[in-house]
Amino acid sequence: MSNPVSSARATQLPHLARLAGIAGLGALVGCILLMLIPSTRGSMLPAYLVGYTFWFGIALGGLMLSMVHLLTGGAWGILVRRPLEAASLALIPLAILIVPIFVGHQVLYPWTRAADPYLDLIHEKTAYLNLSGFILRTVIFFIIWITLAVLLNVASIRQDKTTSHAPTRWLALMSGPGLALAFLTATFAAVDWLMTMEPDWYSSIYGAMLMVGWGLCTWCMMVLISTFLRDVSPVDQVARPRIFNDLGNLMLAFVILYAYTSFIQFFIIWAGNLTEEIPWYLRRTRGQWWYVMTALIIFHFFVPLFLLLMRGLKRRPERLSLIAIGLLTIHLVDLTWLIVPARVREPLSITATEIPWFTIILIPLAVVAIGGICLATFLTVLRSKPLLPVNDPSWDRIPAIWHQEEMEREFDDDDLDLGDAHFSPIVTGR
Repeated sequence: MSNPVSSARATQLPHLARLAGIAGLGALVGCILLMLIPSTRGSMLPAYLVGYTFWFGIALGGLMLSMVHLLTGGAWGILVRRPLEAASLALIPLAILIVPIFVGHQVLYPWTRAADPYLDLIHEKTAYLNLSGFILRTVIFFIIWITLAVLLNVASIRQDKTTSHAPTRWLALMSGPGLALAFLTATFAAVDWLMTMEPDWYSSIYGAMLMVGWGLCTWCMMVLISTFLRDVSPVDQVARPRIFNDLGNLMLAFVILYAYTSFIQFFIIWAGNLTEEIPWYLRRTRGQWWYVMTALIIFHFFVPLFLLLMRGLKRRPERLSLIAIGLLTIHLVDLTWLIVPARVREPLSITATEIPWFTIILIPLAVVAIGGICLATFLTVLRSKPLLPVNDPSWDRIPAIWHQEEMEREFDDDDLDLGDAHFSPIVTGR
């Protein structure tokens, strides 16, 4: 007999998709109107870029982490495979939603302005930093990403219709070069869209740092959707505490990796102490921004690190979802910290130490605008296919997970999970 709660949740997906789409379109109209007003354009466009970068990272993370699972295997992928695939197709509306950034290029990117002091500093970079090349590269990037996402979804549906594992083997074969290509293009996209806001500054680890943060946000979204659907048939067959424990371990790994890449970038620039590099951090560590940086250190690393070491929290979906919501929120703050101060030229001026609160107030509007459209696409795609991949080879691992779960019941749920990497599906592989 079907659970009435699970049935209600399953039927909510179309309704939620419509609500998300309506909210997104309404907020998008508001964003466009504010961009058209000269007095608010300078505040709206950076806010829009923050929201766009946040949701783009989750969509691209869905694509890349789907390929990671195809290469490594693991029972954890059964639960999140379809949400990851659906998230990757949100790249299609995102390819259209980037147009306002192109139109407002002169507000965001000083190298696109004809008379700008930056041009004297970057004259050797003009072969790369030009508007036509910027747009052309972005178009190429989206063609590559959307092609990979469509191939991934089509082959996954094909696997549902046959007991042969040939489609999965083809996907695994494609995922190797596809993952490398996605990583390379995402690095260039991070440089183009964000790092060139301050074209006299550069960091070789910047793109990788952003991608780790995007991956963390993607895992958080997968935890939220898995928690929402955990009582829906057939998701309830695999939404077991052990699987959520694996998802919590992956969140923990990305929390640590993001902190590592962020610290390495800071440490190298601090040790080098070069005139062309240190202003980037001065803009983000003085005045009011210092409090933001301190909050990021505490709530983007130390607090989630401590919480995600607790087995009991990771094995309870509701508690893990609260951690995921917190991480999504603090990462949005982190993107704000990365993007908004870029528009200030003088790192030691009074204006550089103050937070532009009007821009901050507009960020939720941009998040709703872009997120509503992306969530509508995500939910529409998710309900159009079975919620779990049918005939996937990873199903063979599920009985072992259930047996392992029985063996682990002797452990205290509140123990620190310091040795849990031994059981990680990433480590064991296919």
